[in-house]
Formats: sequence, structure tokens, C-alpha cells
Amino acid sequence: MDGEWDTAKALGTAEAFARQAASLGAAAVCFPEAFLTGYVPSRVRELAVVSTGEETRKLSALAETTGIDILCGFMERITGGYRVTHGIFRPDGGCDFYSKSHLGETEKAVFLPGNSIGVYPLSCGLRAGFQLCVELHVPEMTQSLSRQGADIIFCPHSVPGSPEKRKSVWEKLVSARGYDSRCYIACCNDRRSSHEGGIAAADPEGSLLLSAFGKEDCLEVFEADPDLLGRFRSSSQSMSDRYYPSMARKELYT
Repeated sequence: MDGEWDTAKALGTAEAFARQAASLGAAAVCFPEAFLTGYVPSRVRELAVVSTGEETRKLSALAETTGIDILCGFMERITGGYRVTHGIFRPDGGCDFYSKSHLGETEKAVFLPGNSIGVYPLSCGLRAGFQLCVELHVPEMTQSLSRQGADIIFCPHSVPGSPEKRKSVWEKLVSARGYDSRCYIACCNDRRSSHEGGIAAADPEGSLLLSAFGKEDCLEVFEADPDLLGRFRSSSQSMSDRYYPSMARKELYT
């Protein structure tokens, strides 16, 4: 569907899923990488939008209407080039933006990297970080976000491949990242053209909370447990409660 992609269609789909998420009691809904514009590097000049433009204002309005945080990405036009950016749009009108800082080799010919990683507040009180697509394969980044206070790391993807292949990779990777970094990990993948979707999430103990790899659009909901998060941020010396990111000796790494 790359050739047919348009922002109006994306906004309509986002609204339908946001309303469904709100009806299920969700506090936030996350869409795949560059969902608003489509992840289509070959059409970046045509499709990229600015972070303060009409399209993103509509996402802010959707957050206000539904009463939940909308986490949605886009190919962003900036002075001197383009970035892959994901935004948090809150019901109170506030928003934050993260630009992909670790680019794949083919992306480097099209996009500029962001130069910072950070943690952002969600309206429900949790703190969130982002790892976009290939960034999930950088464990140092996951642990850095955890040390910065991330309770949950959202990992929106736009990557091709069969559902079977995605399931094989994610069910190992997502659990490992959650366990080692002691935070929630939540992944979703685009479903259009050769990108055949996928959703997975794990908790701070590395337990897989959900896994959906069918070929249809879907919404999955899970609940983050503040008490479980607090266990690993406590002063307990128990091995079962160990907060692994605090053990890192960063001076030894190249």
C-alpha cells in the first residue's frame, strides 16, 4: 500500500483505534514507526511533515477528545533534512518528541539522526522512553533509558518480514530487554505492503505479557504494575529483586 498511503487515511485509522483503546480503559495507545506519514523513505520529500503542523495538531485534538495519550510517529521535515520522529500527544495539549538516534545503514542516506535519548511523562504517571525499530537491538540504549527512570519503553517498528519470523525474533528479544533493564517493553509493527504487523510486550521480570502476529490489524492492551516496577527500584539486596542497570561499569565499555 506504499503508493496509496496518505495522512488522512492514517488519521482515520488512528482515531478508530484510539477510541477503541479508550473504551477498554487504556491510558495510552502506541502506533507503529512513522505511522502518520507512512515509513516510505523514497517519498520523504512528499510525505514528511513538521512537528508543529496541521497533521500533528490533529493528533493533539484526538488525544483531547479520547482522553488518552496518543503515541504516533512520522517522517519529520526539519531545517536541512528529515528525521524519523515519534511523538507523545497528551489530552492536556502537552506533547514531546523523540527523533530516532540510531539509524540503519540504508536510513543514513535519507534521514538525519537525533542526538539525544530521554524519558517522557505519560498522563497516567508512568515515564516512557522510545526505541524505534533497529534501536531495540542496542541493549545499552535500553539500560540507559531504564537508568533515566523509564517505566516502559515503546518500540514502534516498520520492518518487513513474515509474522512467523517477527514472532521468533521478538519473543526472545522483548523478554530479554525487559528482564535485563527491569522495565516494561512494548513493540508494535506496521502492517502494510511487505510489513506484516506484530505486537509483543514483556514485563520487568521478562515475562511475555502478550504476543499477536496475525495478518490483520489488531489492538492489544496490557496493564503496567507500579508495585512490580517499585520492587526493582527498592534497596532490597535480594537476587530476585536485583536492578541490573545499576551494576553497569560504563567506563569499561567501548
